[in-house]
Order: sequence, then C-alpha cells, then structure tokens
Amino acid sequence: MAPTEITKAYGTVLLTVAPSGADRTRARLTLSAPVQSATELRWAIIPGRCGSNSLPVLGFDTFPVLEVGSTGRGQLDVEIPFALPNQGTYHVNVYWRGQQLSDVMTCGNLKLAGEH
Repeated sequence: MAPTEITKAYGTVLLTVAPSGADRTRARLTLSAPVQSATELRWAIIPGRCGSNSLPVLGFDTFPVLEVGSTGRGQLDVEIPFALPNQGTYHVNVYWRGQQLSDVMTCGNLKLAGEH
C-alpha cells in the first residue's frame, strides 16, 4: 500500500532540562497540520533517525496528548520523566493514530545544541 496523499505538517520541538531537575525534560512542541476538525495527536521521542522502527524512550502513554485545534495548530509545553541525553541520535514522531511506523503523520530528527 502507498499513501494516498502527502501530509504537509510542520512544526518545532525544543527539549531542555526541566526546572525541576536533570532527570526530567521540558518538551515544547508546536505543530501545524492539515486536519478537518480539532483532534488529539500522540507523539514520542524515539532513538535513531526518522523512519527507524525503534521503541520510544518512555512508555507511549507517558507522552501527553498534543491537542490540535480546527485551525490545524497545536502546541504543548510539558515536563516528561526523561533525562536529556548528551550523545546519540533521536527523533520525534507525531502519530495520526496508534503507535506503529505506519501511523506516523510526521517526524523530525533532533540535534544537540551546537550541532550543525
């Protein structure tokens, strides 16, 4: 099977050490996506680059839902129980539904500050 349409979603992800401690991460996500009505989307931080079929760094339900309004815009500013790594390759997946690679609406590779 092949996708019937190309999803034109874009946004930003900023991960920083949370004010409450180094064992937590503050995640700020913004997303613009082509949705027909307000919806809730799941997201996760995954080891590897976009397209890798690895498991998330935390249980899927640990990542709070990203609420997207009928305008197609959504944002989230939360703390998650995850210590920011100082090496390795990671990406963020945003899912239409489910948590399989085939459910990914969009993804973005993450880079450490100072990387080019």
